[in-house]
Amino acid sequence: MKKSTRFFMERIFPCLVIVLVFSVMNLFGIPCVYKTLFGVPCPGCGMSHAVIAAAHLDFQTAFSEHAMFWSMPLVFLLILTNGKLFGKKWLDLSVVIGIGVGFLANYVWHLVLFFS
Repeated sequence: MKKSTRFFMERIFPCLVIVLVFSVMNLFGIPCVYKTLFGVPCPGCGMSHAVIAAAHLDFQTAFSEHAMFWSMPLVFLLILTNGKLFGKKWLDLSVVIGIGVGFLANYVWHLVLFFS
């Protein structure tokens, strides 16, 4: 398999599939599967609405929907670069850990709001 085809199939195609799935779910008003099955929001609940709001430059709404909306471009770039976005392992790992901690904090915050 050619290097460019392999790169597309391993990196770009999965990103496109994720974007397509969440776009279709948002377009047709399909609720979060995790929330439907378990009755509580998932760590990513609100992300598609937040990204759409940010695309419309409505950052207040984007932040209220999901505080980690800004991390999505970084996540996709990390996927595309095989985790070597900044060229320094410690920096790439720090970014991944920071995003993970941010998602966890946002999830806890949404659970507190959900159950109060």
